[in-house]
Amino acid sequence: MKTRHTVYIFNSKVFLNNECSTRIIGLDILRSIAILNVVAIHLVIVISAILKQNLLWLPIPDGVDLFFVLSGFLIGNIFIKSLKENNNKNLSSIIKDFWIMRWFRTLPNYYWITFLVFCLNKFQMPIKNLIFLQNFYKPCGNPFPETWSLAVEEWFYLLLPIFTMLFLKLTKSNLKAVIITVLLFIFISLLSRIFFYNQSELHDFSIYLVNVRNIVLSRLDSIAVGLFGAVLYHYYPKFFFSNKNIKLIIGLLIIATYTIYTNVFCMYKVIEINWFNWNFSLLISAFGILLLFPYLIKLEVRNKFVIAFVTFTSNISYSMYLIHKTILLNLFLLIYLKLKIIPLAVLVVIYLLALYFLSYLNYSLIEKYFIKLRYKFTNTSSIH
Repeated sequence: MKTRHTVYIFNSKVFLNNECSTRIIGLDILRSIAILNVVAIHLVIVISAILKQNLLWLPIPDGVDLFFVLSGFLIGNIFIKSLKENNNKNLSSIIKDFWIMRWFRTLPNYYWITFLVFCLNKFQMPIKNLIFLQNFYKPCGNPFPETWSLAVEEWFYLLLPIFTMLFLKLTKSNLKAVIITVLLFIFISLLSRIFFYNQSELHDFSIYLVNVRNIVLSRLDSIAVGLFGAVLYHYYPKFFFSNKNIKLIIGLLIIATYTIYTNVFCMYKVIEINWFNWNFSLLISAFGILLLFPYLIKLEVRNKFVIAFVTFTSNISYSMYLIHKTILLNLFLLIYLKLKIIPLAVLVVIYLLALYFLSYLNYSLIEKYFIKLRYKFTNTSSIH
């Protein structure tokens, strides 16, 4: 059943199209942290270039890693629930509805912002960007570089129902089919990372960032870990929620260790990235992120301003991700370099305010329209 939630931001009503009967504030907090971390890291990169100082040590978790696990968990819950509700009677309909719900949610907004980048880039855009092949197995020239993570997500959306339905026909069990799919995604990514390691003459961290971290084949397992969490949530809820405080502490320790390892030791070449770290650190980090979920799902927040801000940021996070860097951040960089009359700190504040405003505008006029439109083409009940 579709519901409408109203939140209050700066005393004005903002109607948010919520696709779930209830929001999970803890997961909204995680999504908000993820997008703000992405924005912060890209801001620091630009500020480092302006000040000619290396500030890339910023010790915060990679927002994309958070997004991947969260996406896998939410999408996994949708998919597993649809399998249960339809009792596997019409598998083709399940696949069709799943793809329509996902692609109406992501593609119109993606192609709209890609068109803007195309215009700003002197009407040049690789065809690979239009079919999410810009980083499928190797990096390519990309005027819209942050879309590497969207390519990972879109390929996961495409392959998840195909693999699951194949294994479902073989096993006749939803649970087994989804678990085998998770294992297959992990196997594909591990095999890819090992292959890239053996093919690379140098195992420098900068090479790892471009040739492993940002490649579709080597990152599918991060989303699959979230899918595994959805399996536990649906089929083993008692185990999933048991010792949630201990899991939270362990998860935070894993995330902190990985963050310090990558943003300090590897970034500054204090240590070399070895075979184990090259191939398994991303997978371990993803499981660390997943360990936060039992606590976050049960988290209660009563502060109305916090709820409003987090819900608002969560809803516009996809638009923020598409707008923040290639379009808006580059524009503000040009303004700063040309004029040099606005203090950098003031410009950063203006940039953040502009980002929120433009993202909300894009969400309201473009993204939300297609979110609503997709229900006309599916038999699916309202889902997140």
